[in-house]
Amino acid sequence: MTRYTQRSFTGGELSPALYARNDLAKYEIGLKTLKNGFVRAEGCVSNRPGLELICEVKNSSKPVRLIPFSFNTEQTYIIELGENYARFIKDGGQIVKPVDEDETQTIPVEIETSYMAEDLFNIKYAQNADVLTLCHNNYSPAELSRNSHTDWHLDEITFEPAIASPEITSVKWTGGSESKTTYKYVITAVKKETYEESNRSEEASVVGELEANWGVNDYITIVFNGVDEAVEYNVYKSVNGVFGYIGTTSETTFIDDKIEPDLTSTAPVYKNPFENDNNPACVNYFQQRKVYAGLKDSPQQLVASQTSTNNKFNI
Repeated sequence: MTRYTQRSFTGGELSPALYARNDLAKYEIGLKTLKNGFVRAEGCVSNRPGLELICEVKNSSKPVRLIPFSFNTEQTYIIELGENYARFIKDGGQIVKPVDEDETQTIPVEIETSYMAEDLFNIKYAQNADVLTLCHNNYSPAELSRNSHTDWHLDEITFEPAIASPEITSVKWTGGSESKTTYKYVITAVKKETYEESNRSEEASVVGELEANWGVNDYITIVFNGVDEAVEYNVYKSVNGVFGYIGTTSETTFIDDKIEPDLTSTAPVYKNPFENDNNPACVNYFQQRKVYAGLKDSPQQLVASQTSTNNKFNI
């Protein structure tokens, strides 16, 4: 019999595909199976600690689901999700708040939910930073957000851009007027830092000279309201009902001096794939997109948000 000393287990459990790879350095510090134990940073293995009673759930006669919520290694929680409520546990204790000025009496921090007991274990979720997205075919997608240990909110998701649309206040033609044609415009706002684009504004139009007859002094001036947190604005012009891009401005005025619209870059069209209770069953994140799946009316469909956005599905 040959005795073998293994001094470190930091390789963790190895995939079966590595069982024959004794030429790898990781093979020498790995395990085939580790049950009821933890690999520590120092390389040793310690037993998993036993269970401890932290608190009783709100109603022991009904099912309750425990969901992990981890912001970082120091801020981790357990969500006690029961029928029509959620409570929170941290650092081996239930999170409570005072009910009087002297703080001598406390009650558990609790928020109201719409989830029924029979649906709790079919809820799928995905977390990004301090926001946990919850999905179930019978409920509108919702986000559970943490502002502090004692401040939690559960809100239905609004599938809109994070920045409001501008409003066109005037469109003015300057120049000749022998021929008449109608020009239509829409504008979008672009959010600071993220550069997320808003929905398109309401259409605005003006009657002017036929474009083929424009002279050097002919132009159209579009004026619109500014939007909070906007870094710039995109302007689109209609060609046979399709709004093509004609320019970007950081001001609230734009001059169209016979700019040809780019129909390969059109104004966004609002889209909400979950209208009419077509709720998704699950959610996850993939390459800067939020992906929903298992829609109620089309169970095999996947829908993904625009890149670098969470809840914007405009096309």
